[in-house]
Amino acid sequence: MAGDEHCNTVEDAGLGTITSVVFGGPRPVLTSYNLLATWDPDYEAGGCRWYDYCRGYCPPDGECRHCGMDIAIPFGTEIRAAQAGHATMNQFPDSWGTYRIWVTTDVGSEVHVYQHLSSFNGERHYNAGEVLGLSGCAESNHLHFEQRIPDSSCGSDYRQVDPTHLFVHAPIGTSGRNWPEGMDVGLAERWYGRRTVGEGIRRFAEDAEEGLLWKQLGHFPTLFRVDRFDTREYLRFADGTIIWRPNDREPYRVMGPSEPGGGFPEGMDAALAKRWFGRATAGERTYHFSPGGAVSRLWLESGRFARLTAVEEDGGARYFVFANGTVIWRPTPGAAPVLLDGAAPGTMPAGLTEERAARWFGSAAGVSYATYDSVRPLWLALGRFPALAAVERYDTRTYLRFADGSVAWSPNDAAAFRLLG
Repeated sequence: MAGDEHCNTVEDAGLGTITSVVFGGPRPVLTSYNLLATWDPDYEAGGCRWYDYCRGYCPPDGECRHCGMDIAIPFGTEIRAAQAGHATMNQFPDSWGTYRIWVTTDVGSEVHVYQHLSSFNGERHYNAGEVLGLSGCAESNHLHFEQRIPDSSCGSDYRQVDPTHLFVHAPIGTSGRNWPEGMDVGLAERWYGRRTVGEGIRRFAEDAEEGLLWKQLGHFPTLFRVDRFDTREYLRFADGTIIWRPNDREPYRVMGPSEPGGGFPEGMDAALAKRWFGRATAGERTYHFSPGGAVSRLWLESGRFARLTAVEEDGGARYFVFANGTVIWRPTPGAAPVLLDGAAPGTMPAGLTEERAARWFGSAAGVSYATYDSVRPLWLALGRFPALAAVERYDTRTYLRFADGSVAWSPNDAAAFRLLG
């Protein structure tokens, strides 16, 4: 809980630990978390009362009762659904500028409350173990978790109960501090880069909201630019990813794609789309963003808003090539534009030739499309065709970094390359 000096630090609470099983991934992980505040069994006497009975910090000799569990975890920890159900945003922002999420379970119609989330993945159905969002801070970094069961005798139709048993399948996922194999904070700082903004410098910070969101993208693009318009701030990355916030009181979030055939993603408008899309000339024609254009719609639906760098024509085919390797192409005159998709292993995508693939792949530090047999199928399967931006070697490791933030790496010369992330 928040609002009292007792929960500023884990040491002040001194209420022990729980051990929980992280599930929903390829393998279970045993993790221990400090409890800032436990479920108070005396709360049962409070019957149906909720927040009027569980405000503030609850010391053992106090009068108030804690109606949930507060679990101290690092900022940005994945919060997973303890049971399957439909999630809704009950409150944002709360007094701490964070999300309070309700999940109505498929079985039993219980309500599970997840409070103080710094980000939320949207109102929809979640399977057990699926990530709802990331943890946040309310005087301390923690999750407040409650279980409410239907009870018509309560004016609210729900009664709160001890949620401890739900930690058999914990609502907490892996800590945001974990790195994928082959990655570490030093590489993150190097690849993230830095940009001067006003009198300050924006760079990677492992505990910053925007740094944690970047880390969880699954690829590692370089910070390209920081834009500010009225209260809004946009961190634009080289692959077209945008991490933004409406104002400095709200948490950062990753800008998502627009709905098919819909308008603009949250945080974007026609003026920003035109600015970020850019323009390219082919022959006597200049191409730019058009709200009703088929290419512009596909760009909005891609979820990565990289600038247009070239328009290529080959016979009747036309290719719109973006800085992150996204390619929208029109196979024949009059045909509807479509995304040029990645290919299954051992095949070449429709619309792509070996010559064109080699040209788009480019070269760096003597490495080209033909250099590594194990890299080509990885690159062709990305669903984008980004240029090779850099080749880096550390001790026995080799990293091929691409313009979209994808990284193919090999731990040593004898090992095949794999994608990082």
